[in-house]
Amino acid sequence: EAVIFSYIYVFLLSISIPVKIKTPSDFFLHVLVLCPLMPMLTIYAFSFATHGYMMICIISFFIIWSCVKIPFQLVISKSLYKGYKIALCISVFFIALVTVHIIAKGGLRFFNLNLSKVYEFRRASAQTVAQGFFAYLNNWVFKVFNMFLLTWALYKNKKISIVISLLLQVFFFGISAHKSVLFSPILILLIRYISSKKQLPILFPFFCLIGIWWSYIVFFLFNNLWPLSLIVRRALFVPAFLNFKYYLFFQNNPLVCFSNSVFIKRLIHYPYDIPVPLLISKYIGFNPQSWANTGFLGAGYAQLSYLGIIIYSVLIGFILRIVNNSTKTSPFWVGSSFIAIPIFSVFTSSDLTTGLLTHGLALGIFLLWLTKTANLNQAKEKIFDNQIF
Repeated sequence: EAVIFSYIYVFLLSISIPVKIKTPSDFFLHVLVLCPLMPMLTIYAFSFATHGYMMICIISFFIIWSCVKIPFQLVISKSLYKGYKIALCISVFFIALVTVHIIAKGGLRFFNLNLSKVYEFRRASAQTVAQGFFAYLNNWVFKVFNMFLLTWALYKNKKISIVISLLLQVFFFGISAHKSVLFSPILILLIRYISSKKQLPILFPFFCLIGIWWSYIVFFLFNNLWPLSLIVRRALFVPAFLNFKYYLFFQNNPLVCFSNSVFIKRLIHYPYDIPVPLLISKYIGFNPQSWANTGFLGAGYAQLSYLGIIIYSVLIGFILRIVNNSTKTSPFWVGSSFIAIPIFSVFTSSDLTTGLLTHGLALGIFLLWLTKTANLNQAKEKIFDNQIF
């Protein structure tokens, strides 16, 4: 029965995703289908007790789709004149601040580029260079400010700035020991590359398949499990698996109701003695110190059951609509790149509220708003120059 329903869901999704990718929302709808929905459908096809939850997850896609596609006027305040320069100055300032802070705190002694040893350095590095406000600021620099600098450099074809941004990201990875920091610019570069191709809707899943097959080939030829574990297990199936585990746990246990939020925990009692990701890690038998983070489909259910998923889907739909509105004067890949890393986190590894604050989604939208009229301002400057000369 689940196999039949999974085929029906795949068919509905395949005829609903945009045929042409013209806006950031079109791109992220494709991302949502490929990860986490398709891996979830694969797991669902072999299960027999999650029909309602899987249906709501599919409905969440159509809620997001509706919020983006249904025509209505969304009022957005005007951007600042030459706001892109303000965005660049803010980004450069905080990148420099975090870099100086890391060096001043002695973070260089944790520098490591060996992917197999990241867990040996991660906790000690965080205790040294990611305390207090810098726990947030470091994340914003790694996932938003430096990615903004890279995206703007690609857009303006500033090769020196591109190299500087990439080297900084390698440095930040070496200190933070988070693999996502290293792979973030790869995602930006991939978005930039495939956006120039006419068959973009086909190329995106094609690259995913290439990555999967490449990881299998490496495993069979060299007995190296690392690419297979990283691409197939961690990027695709772990988020899908954890979504179902969140559902199974909170189906029979008290919901969180946002009581884990800093702002709401004083009003609503949090029913557990450890954070939700550690709670789920313990529930499924993982290392009790590992954080079983998942995206909005699992986290939304943990908050308010099916209603939480619906609310999150509506909010994500409006966020993507705002992003679309802010990228009308520039290629879609620019707006997509500004928020790609935080949005991917919301889809696969963080609560929406965490994604907005900790992972910098709200900050990425703010930077996008600042750069909204960059092309328009350039056009005005050219007209002004022609009038003078």
